[in-house]
Amino acid sequence: MKPKIFIFFFILLFFNSCIVKSLHPFYTQNTIYFEKRFLGVWEDDNLNKCEVISFEKAFFDDKIKEAEKQGNVFSIVDIKNSLNKSDTDILNKYKDAYYVKMTDNNKEATFIAMPFRLNNEIFLDFSLLEVNMDPINSLANYHLIGTHSLIKLEFAKDFSMINLKFFDEEKLNELIDQNRIRIKYEKFGFDEDQYLLTATSEELQKFIKKYMNSNDETKWASEIQYNFQK
Repeated sequence: MKPKIFIFFFILLFFNSCIVKSLHPFYTQNTIYFEKRFLGVWEDDNLNKCEVISFEKAFFDDKIKEAEKQGNVFSIVDIKNSLNKSDTDILNKYKDAYYVKMTDNNKEATFIAMPFRLNNEIFLDFSLLEVNMDPINSLANYHLIGTHSLIKLEFAKDFSMINLKFFDEEKLNELIDQNRIRIKYEKFGFDEDQYLLTATSEELQKFIKKYMNSNDETKWASEIQYNFQK
């Protein structure tokens, strides 16, 4: 399983200028934190859905399907013993990640979500894996680049509900305009009205910690958020 970067109308909506995007991951290896209670199928009142399994399970399910298409029957043990270096590297890199299928307005996209914890709060680093769509113009595909987005993951006390809040670009724009933060970024887009953070993962985490300690009561308010229940 290798990430495939595609784009279509759903992604243009989902990852528009409302969401902060980063060139580098928001997590570091020492902060990764796998929370089993995030696994499962979550839905909201609008029939949007968030289906979460471990990346490792998705990886081997994909390998088994490939074998079955070729008329072969392999167990997970057989597949583990036959992995090449590329597959092993991918599995090791994302072994603590989630494979997330998001359905929004009946349109699906899959993501790799790496969980991490800072100051006892849980976050997700989201990166696009694949979208079901008609083949994209190959020249357009060459102009796409994978980015990371930041989600604050909140559980209800009984873990029956979750809230996913994307870090809103409006908040970042406000901080930059008021000279309240110093973080590396580039502006891009036709009107250069979008931000791409270029800071390292370590620098990003320093920023997140400082932001968490701010007195802004609306710091996690976002135009893009989901409230799901099992």
